[in-house]
Amino acid sequence: MKIMMAVTAAALSTGVAGAQKFEVEDGVISLVGCYQVKNDVKCDLTYTSKTDNNRIRLYKSAFQVVTPSGDSRYPDIIGLGANDQDGKSYAFSALNNTFSGVPVKGTLIFQNLKVSSLAVFSVSGADAIRNVPVRGSGASAPVATPAPVQQVNLSGNWQGTLSNCRAAGNNTYVCAITIKK
Repeated sequence: MKIMMAVTAAALSTGVAGAQKFEVEDGVISLVGCYQVKNDVKCDLTYTSKTDNNRIRLYKSAFQVVTPSGDSRYPDIIGLGANDQDGKSYAFSALNNTFSGVPVKGTLIFQNLKVSSLAVFSVSGADAIRNVPVRGSGASAPVATPAPVQQVNLSGNWQGTLSNCRAAGNNTYVCAITIKK
């Protein structure tokens, strides 16, 4: 039986668009994302084993988040595979059979936590993922500071065309604009 406790390598970031990954004893834990569910924060993850027929245990005490206000929390509920989201508070979640290279879904639930982001998400105290957004929290996206723009005289008649528009929040869209005189 393999018991997963120590992270054997530093956290690996695959970039903004991809999942954040942690190399662990016999596999990889990937943080898929976190989101608000009523008064709780739920974080989805996957565990991908490096070997077949690996018995693993994921302990709540191996996962830690720190809120922007500095509060440190461990998950109240942990689930992996068929043991996912049973609503009971066990110290760990076990999975008897894994298959090499096949990700298994998991969930961490932090009860009574309402935040728009997590300052830190860590597995066994390894290098942490910082500034993890919590989707559906109702908080608006941070406003980007635009680069200084050269002043242009726009007096007169101009036509504008919007393109590549995407929703950026409540009644807010971000678009590219092409203007012609």
